[in-house]
Amino acid sequence: MTTSAFVRVACVCVLGLCAASVQADAAGDAKRRAALSDKGKVLFKNTKNHCHAFRDLVSFAIGQTKATGEVLEDLKFVLVGEALTRRGSGPYYIGNTPGARGDSGFQDGLRDGSPQVEHAMAAIYIGKFFPPPAPEAAAALTEFGGKNVSTADVLLWSLGGDAGQRVSDGELDKLPKVIERTMCA
Repeated sequence: MTTSAFVRVACVCVLGLCAASVQADAAGDAKRRAALSDKGKVLFKNTKNHCHAFRDLVSFAIGQTKATGEVLEDLKFVLVGEALTRRGSGPYYIGNTPGARGDSGFQDGLRDGSPQVEHAMAAIYIGKFFPPPAPEAAAALTEFGGKNVSTADVLLWSLGGDAGQRVSDGELDKLPKVIERTMCA
């Protein structure tokens, strides 16, 4: 076998392994997100404490994988939607579950009658994957673009953004306690 033929065979093998790996990753993502969505529907269905249900769903997600990026991406799909710009969309989104949207269990200063779990998760996600002022900028665009400014949402965006900026693979197990300490009543 010539060197160029060997290189071609090696490239085909590597590309085949990469394609198989991507398919396996996609199947693993779908399986985790489906399990997380099912668990979220149970936790949030007619809940009396949205903040504790959020904390418990984050704990469940961490039990599925220890990779911070995967946990936050999975939670975004389930709690926010397919994308930050397409909130409330996708097969894993649970916001349409009866009782899933609300602010019960959040500290008084973080309650405004809106879906605070969705806001908190978006802020954590943005805090992790975007530059430091991004959560506050998102709050400004979201809150100051309308007529009524929700100080509860602005504060929640700040707290969530801070949690997102601090979370890493080594600190991931602490995220449910951070949510409990900083957001829950």
